[in-house]
Amino acid sequence: MASHESYTTVTALEGPAQRALLANGDAVERLWAAWALAMRLAAEAAPMLVDGHADEEPTSGLRRQLVVIAAGLGEGALIRVLAQGDPNARVRAASCQYLIVTSGSNAGEVADFVRFCLFADPSPVVREEILRWSRPDIPPIAIEDLVRLANDAAPAVRQRAVILAERRFAPDAIGTSGLLERLDAEDERGLLIELARLALKCNRPGRVLQAAEVQEGERRLALLDLLVGRDLRVAWPAMETLAAL
Repeated sequence: MASHESYTTVTALEGPAQRALLANGDAVERLWAAWALAMRLAAEAAPMLVDGHADEEPTSGLRRQLVVIAAGLGEGALIRVLAQGDPNARVRAASCQYLIVTSGSNAGEVADFVRFCLFADPSPVVREEILRWSRPDIPPIAIEDLVRLANDAAPAVRQRAVILAERRFAPDAIGTSGLLERLDAEDERGLLIELARLALKCNRPGRVLQAAEVQEGERRLALLDLLVGRDLRVAWPAMETLAAL
């Protein structure tokens, strides 16, 4: 059973006691300790930011600013608690962002933690932000991971996955990974065109033509426009399908 029943009781603790709670408390206590410690740090580093809010739970907007201050002070353990436990997705996303950009000697530990957040966090906001700020080593991402993320329910995550695949992997690796299978199901026109251009870069024009057979309306026309002027041999069944425009 938790020994602290409210955020207010945690704010009343001295700094060392808050740090002990951050390390050894239950999930809620650790979160409260992270908030309280971040407020304590901000009171010294940027007092105007927290003036008048010392005894109340910080808002999500303030907590995002506290993440920046904590990152500047090297408070990685505090930020990890926020990245995993804060109830607001944008706070968790900002926490992951600053863990990535400020990691140094503990890069391996941070890489594993951020990878966990990438696949465990329920919010697409967090997944998108991790992909946006990812480095070659943080988090470790295989092409198979990007295939999975390219099929995410959130278009923004899918787009980040496609962009990262193009930046990180050779055309041959992309072409054989299964990533281009998304062409058949992608319903966001802009992202569909991005995928098709990637397929052409990977020397897979036939894959674009195959997608044009199953896509409809403007999406089909967009794919066919990209194929204009390319020397393609088209099987008769495919011609019948495309003629039905």
